[in-house]
Amino acid sequence: MHAGGLRSVALSVSDADVDVDDEVLEALITDAACERMVETARDAGEFVEPYPLADKKTGKKHRQGLLGLWRALVDKTKHEVAFDNTLLPWCIEWLCIMSSSAHRGLRHTGTEVAMALMVRLAELLVEVEAQEAAKKRQQVSKGGKKGASGMAALVEQEVERLRSQAETLQELLQTVFKGVFIERYRDSFEEIRVCCLAGLGRVIGLHDAIFLHDTYLKYLGWLLNDAAAPVRAAAVGQLHSVYKTHGAAHKEKLQNFTQRFEGRLVEMTRDVDTKVSVEAIKLINTLHELDLLADLRKAVQDAMQVMRLNELSQVRVRL
Repeated sequence: MHAGGLRSVALSVSDADVDVDDEVLEALITDAACERMVETARDAGEFVEPYPLADKKTGKKHRQGLLGLWRALVDKTKHEVAFDNTLLPWCIEWLCIMSSSAHRGLRHTGTEVAMALMVRLAELLVEVEAQEAAKKRQQVSKGGKKGASGMAALVEQEVERLRSQAETLQELLQTVFKGVFIERYRDSFEEIRVCCLAGLGRVIGLHDAIFLHDTYLKYLGWLLNDAAAPVRAAAVGQLHSVYKTHGAAHKEKLQNFTQRFEGRLVEMTRDVDTKVSVEAIKLINTLHELDLLADLRKAVQDAMQVMRLNELSQVRVRL
């Protein structure tokens, strides 16, 4: 809350009007509690303007420190506490509440942290699944050996523990995706939309088995038509990263999406914003290398037209 620009607000267990320990968090972590804290800060004149993430001088450094703190939280708890079904679920619940706030500082900060947390959870899921796969291979190698029943039982327990952890991480990922991304990817503030795209692009790149499907790719496709150039550039850039990472190995998974949005992607090579146009040309070139373009001639013609216009512009500047 302080990082979102509300100074001196506090949330204490003494604020919970319940006597049962199990219900304290339910009473504390609510939309109403968040609204009260916003009102308290407003009445006391304690809004930070611009809020820390929006500060042009220190915003970048503040963002790095804040997101680094949350990565450290996951890293320090990833062996046991992260899977206790208490800490991270309630952290995510509070981030969902913050990211829905009418106060832009809280909404932006909550979304940034939630997307960073989603990426770190996806990274951790990849780690856990790799450990599970290694244990399964060990299980197979031990299974046929004489006197290995005791070791096999221990390995089976470890496999089951890792499987349970992977399921927990998948549930947490879906909670962040549905509770924050789905609610905020069309936010009125373009920096929040860009943040959502960056988070989704990263998790698609990290875990193709879960996220490399039209169910998730479509959001990147829809925001290709965003009114704000930075959002269009982010959408194209994230798609380019996805194709670079997974295109060669998973062409079949990307074919339907490519066919659906190819016309728009080619059209974007002539975008009024130079950065968007450049990102689109890079993506079209990658699609050509992967042999995923249905209308190669049209794509080349549009790209060449843009390049000729750029050359003419440079000539005019020199003259």
